[in-house]
Amino acid sequence: MKEIRTNINLWINEVEVKWRMLPLQKQYKYIMICFAAYLIISIGGILSSLY
Repeated sequence: MKEIRTNINLWINEVEVKWRMLPLQKQYKYIMICFAAYLIISIGGILSSLY
């Protein structure tokens, strides 16, 4: 179990370093794309539950 936790922590650290290396404008763009996708999926789920 400790090995899995260690591997996950190493992976998270790698991803965080790569994220921080991105320019702020690119980070902003990715955040907006993720939010838009979340919004579309949420609206689709709400509409599908109504019909």
